[in-house]
Amino acid sequence: MIVRPFAPDDAPAVVALVVDTMLRSSTRDYPIERLQPVMGYFTPARMIQLAAERYCLVAQDERGRVIATAALDGSELATFFVLPEQQGRGVGARLLDALERHARESGIAKIE
Repeated sequence: MIVRPFAPDDAPAVVALVVDTMLRSSTRDYPIERLQPVMGYFTPARMIQLAAERYCLVAQDERGRVIATAALDGSELATFFVLPEQQGRGVGARLLDALERHARESGIAKIE
């Protein structure tokens, strides 16, 4: 697995990842009616726009498939999604380590 900065070509895969993760993980805690507007917010064009405003990362598996994404908006953790079948395998921890490293290098003392 590699963790790297988001690239515009990642946008469709990241949108699919976000929607898939929300459908399979978040519906246990939230009704679909509450999730649909959030899922609709994430489009490839919106992802590219957000990535220009935030520090966005993706994690890829050994086949090059995007399996997770996370972003910092200033000092705030803005997004954090890991495919359900990849959860519990250290993917999120690797993303968080990379975000923390970036925060330290940018002079951010605390991620909120």
